[in-house]
Amino acid sequence: MNDVIVSLTTKLQNLFRGVEQSMLVTAGLLLSLLLIECALVGWSKSSLRALLSKSMSAWVDIACAALVLSNVALLLGTVMTFGVVYALTAQIKAHISIGVLDYAGSPYVCYAVYIVALDFTNYWVHRWMHTDRRLWEIHRFHHEARDFTMLTTLRDHPMERVLLHSAGAIPSALLGMPPSHYLAAQLLLQSVGFLKHSNLDSDWGWLGRWVVQSPPRPSPASQHGGGTP
Repeated sequence: MNDVIVSLTTKLQNLFRGVEQSMLVTAGLLLSLLLIECALVGWSKSSLRALLSKSMSAWVDIACAALVLSNVALLLGTVMTFGVVYALTAQIKAHISIGVLDYAGSPYVCYAVYIVALDFTNYWVHRWMHTDRRLWEIHRFHHEARDFTMLTTLRDHPMERVLLHSAGAIPSALLGMPPSHYLAAQLLLQSVGFLKHSNLDSDWGWLGRWVVQSPPRPSPASQHGGGTP
C-alpha cells in the first residue's frame, strides 16, 4: 500500500513539475509576442492594453488561459463527458500509432509537418462547431469575447478543449514526434494560435492561403462577439 502511495505521489509531482515548466515557457513566449504586437500595431490596438484594461472579457481570457495551460480545462472536460472522449483518445493512440516523424532526418521537417497537420485538423473541427447547432452552443463561448486578445485563442469551453484534444490525437498518433522535438513543436503550434488572435493586420499571404489557417479578415475582432454560426 505504501509503495502505491509513493508511486502515485511521485507521478503527481512529476506531472505538476512538467505543467509548471510548460506554463513558464509559454508565459515567456506569450510575453514576447505581446511586446512584438504592441510595437507593430501601437499600444491602443494591442492585446496587452486590452489585457490590462481589467474588463470582464479580458479577465475571462486570462482565467481560461490559466485553466487550459494547467490542463485543468482538459480535466473538467473529461469529467463533463464522463470520460468517454478520454477513452476514445486512448484507443486512438493505442491502435493507430505509427510515428512517421520518428524517421524524419530533420527537426525542421518534423515541426513543419506536425504544425500543418494539427492546424488542418483544428480548422475542420472549428468549421464543424460552426455548422452543428449542438456544438455551436459549446463553441459560442469562444466568440463571446468583447475585447480581442492573443489569449482569446485559449478561451474555450472545457468540453471543446476535450474535443480538440481527441481530434488532434489522430494526426499526433499517425505522425508521432520525437521527444527531443516535442516541446518546440508544441510551442510553435501555440505561437500560431496566439498570432491568429493577434491584432496584426495581415492574412499571412501564401502561407495563410495554402499552408496554415490564416487570421480571419477584415479583422479577427469582427469574427467574435457572440455571433451565430
